Amino acid sequence: RTANEAASEWLERMAAVVGRSLSHNLSRFELRERVKELTCMYNIANLAMTSDPHTDWFLQQAAELLPPAYLYPEITAARIVLDGKSYQTQGFAEVPRSQRADLLVGGLPRGRVEVVYREPRPELDEGPFLAEERRLLDSVAREISLILERRQAEVEQARLQDQLRHAYRLATIGKLAAGVA
Repeated sequence: RTANEAASEWLERMAAVVGRSLSHNLSRFELRERVKELTCMYNIANLAMTSDPHTDWFLQQAAELLPPAYLYPEITAARIVLDGKSYQTQGFAEVPRSQRADLLVGGLPRGRVEVVYREPRPELDEGPFLAEERRLLDSVAREISLILERRQAEVEQARLQDQLRHAYRLATIGKLAAGVA
């Protein structure tokens, strides 16, 4: 075996090791990002189950959960707008580096969820954002929309139960009056 063959074989082995190492590092990076995104979704669902019925508090807390799920959390800010009212993290400002997803409650647009980078970042899948971050934002908007729909249905159900109790009382009074008559 010649020295060139030995050197070539050594270089091929090193290239394979470097390739596996890069692949491993990329997998670890992607896994870390998915864990952040899943943690965000879990925390929003948990917040909806444990929070008081005040929508303002829930939306503010949900906005606070978004920045840590992004690639650059230290320069990320978020805002949720519902019916013209804004719930935002500190430092939120409208900038060109943003993502947004609509809040559809009962099929009607009622607001949006927005995430911005306050500083320029390298171009990735969608401007400075990852494709997975787009999917996360869409999922968060859908989850918040469903939570708002459920809360709206609960309020409507309580209103209808109050009406039913009132109608029952009136019926009872009517029977009583008929019995007296």
